[in-house]
Amino acid sequence: AGFYVDATHSSATRLLRVEQLTEIIVNEVLQGADGTDIKCGIIGEIGCSWPLTESEKKLQATAEAQIQLGCPVNIHPGRNSDAP
Repeated sequence: AGFYVDATHSSATRLLRVEQLTEIIVNEVLQGADGTDIKCGIIGEIGCSWPLTESEKKLQATAEAQIQLGCPVNIHPGRNSDAP
């Protein structure tokens, strides 16, 4: 469940609000991913660009989904020595 780096986001994904992204992530864990009944057991790999871009609201959405679900999260930090 989740979203990778900004460069892989569709224009439609970039327009989604945090609440919408959260709902997608939660549904992928509880209902199934990509129109299947295969449920994700982890939120990730949440890929980050460096520096983070405006559209990378997925980090906040991931945190919100993790609070609701209590499942593990895998975050891939930006590829830069200054990235956290």
